[in-house]
Amino acid sequence: MYKLKQIILCIFLTIGINNSISAQWSTVYSDSTKTVNDIFCLNKDTCWVTGTNGLLAKTINGGVSWSLIQMDTTKSYGGIHFLNDFTGFLFESPNTLLRTIDGGNTWIGNIPATSPCIGTSFERYDCHACTADTILFIAGCFPLDVGISYSYDAGLNISPFKIPFSCGLSGNQLVNFYFSSDSIGYAFGNNESIFKTFDKGLTWVQIHEGCTGNGDIDISGMSCYNDTICWFGGYTPHNPFALKYSSDGGYTWNPYLTTQYVSLRDVAFFADGSGYLLSGNKIYKTSDFGITFNFQYQLYYPIPQFQFNKFAFLNSQTGYAISTHSVIKTTNGGGPVGINEHQSSALVSIFPNPSSGVFTISKFQLLKGPWHVQIFDNLGKLIYQKQNIQDKELEVNLSDFNEGLYFVKAIVGNKSSAGKVLIVK
Repeated sequence: MYKLKQIILCIFLTIGINNSISAQWSTVYSDSTKTVNDIFCLNKDTCWVTGTNGLLAKTINGGVSWSLIQMDTTKSYGGIHFLNDFTGFLFESPNTLLRTIDGGNTWIGNIPATSPCIGTSFERYDCHACTADTILFIAGCFPLDVGISYSYDAGLNISPFKIPFSCGLSGNQLVNFYFSSDSIGYAFGNNESIFKTFDKGLTWVQIHEGCTGNGDIDISGMSCYNDTICWFGGYTPHNPFALKYSSDGGYTWNPYLTTQYVSLRDVAFFADGSGYLLSGNKIYKTSDFGITFNFQYQLYYPIPQFQFNKFAFLNSQTGYAISTHSVIKTTNGGGPVGINEHQSSALVSIFPNPSSGVFTISKFQLLKGPWHVQIFDNLGKLIYQKQNIQDKELEVNLSDFNEGLYFVKAIVGNKSSAGKVLIVK
């Protein structure tokens, strides 16, 4: 009887721990009859949610309560963006741009967004307003390429233009925008296609494309915490490295060697080292610039098709995540993390440690097969990597780098571990 009581107590303690972890993300909106398409937050209190069957909801108290705005229930609403409390833009499927000047209570204009897709189907993905006059939105052309439509007169006139892809692969499409500042933005999509603007969308230049057609990531989310350090995540049935990292503003990308995350829907990273991944129905968090990720939250809907789609973070602690039929929120960075799902116990040893900058990384002898190493500085910048190492030991020379603490990530098969090395001169 005593052992039975102990087992029951352990079960309840486990449930309590899991609930305390999940409770750090709480549901603030839910509707099983409508699919949530987008969320936009102007500040910590004011947000809008869009979706199918005429869904347009607004909160002015951080999600405590929502007001449903009367819209056409036969329509689907997608990308939404507000410049201030009054002026905003909303895309109505299949090809209409709406404008409000009273905080979203009424929408005027019904401005036709001329499709750049000639003889193909048309689908709008994202909307971004740079100023009260400059509005950008992406129009996906299936099965051909894509156009970015724009207006420089508050939506009175819409001008579409096609962007040529350097590789010309079939299935190339842009799906979303990410702006790291008022002027600098990115448009990204399939086959690792990334276009960049430095002038609020007036001109775009292609800075990256996979160009293989086999193993390239279809990018679904991107995040930069300054002008140079960026991540993107996506999905592909061929490439296990669904998370990649850039230290030069998006021109070159390195795999983050996270073989478990083969289907990422969105990413969010911050200068304090924290970062978040949406993968299927789970949220993962890092506190060390992506060197290790820990499971943090999971949707427990009975239908597996209910998945996460997008983040809307205001800062590293406060943010929203939208799923198929709901919106969840955190105000403390998601709270404590749970079980680390992809980091095992140490796979390598590092010696000497501390070192003067030259040190050896040794793989444990029982581990078979090639292995990979990445080294990051204390800002999360990738400074060294070597893949497909066949030897048991790897000598690394970081003597040209400054004194300080550096993070070493090792991958062997489907296991990974993180360690530290201190350089003292």
